[in-house]
Amino acid sequence: ADVQFSSLFFGKKHFLGHSSKIAKFYDSAVYGICALVFALTAFCACRIVFKERKLADGARRLLFFCLILVIGSVGLVQALKFTMERPRPYAISQFAGAEQFVPVLKFNQNGQKTVPNENRSFPSGHTACAFALTALAVLAHRQKVRLAIFFFFFVYAGVTGLMRILEGNHYLSDVLGSVVIVGITMMLLDWFWPLAAERINGFFVSAKP
Repeated sequence: ADVQFSSLFFGKKHFLGHSSKIAKFYDSAVYGICALVFALTAFCACRIVFKERKLADGARRLLFFCLILVIGSVGLVQALKFTMERPRPYAISQFAGAEQFVPVLKFNQNGQKTVPNENRSFPSGHTACAFALTALAVLAHRQKVRLAIFFFFFVYAGVTGLMRILEGNHYLSDVLGSVVIVGITMMLLDWFWPLAAERINGFFVSAKP
């Protein structure tokens, strides 16, 4: 199914987005936006903690987003990418490449790198970063605003994933896998973070003279 779906975006010699300057700019913008948002939220969280001398509600929400971005879209995604033996679509023989197609979730079991790091496909880091931005919804107090933020970045993540497929950089399963990974990270942190935040606040209380 992955190869068939990717073939919809393959021309005679290259993928449709192979040489698109718009696609290249979009790719760079995704990481740039995520880095900027992370820097701003981390700065604001640290400022609140420094001022309040505790992990107040605002700082909890900001740090929740930071953790989603760091753990989900950077930590887990990159760890999986470099333990998988899955070449990108543009590198496989079905699309004029030299590698063989590899199904999703095939781990590197012998420790030898048979696929160069830059050609590893699963999961999609760009899609993961874009989808992680949906966690910004926790910063809003009104339900309608939360839903608006979530759906805006959900669509943004969908466009990002489609763009990566259009360029031949990822399969559909790479994109969906990134969403699942970040989604599970959100759910686990939603359960774990309140408990951790209380312990951190306990530390602040015990540290006061």
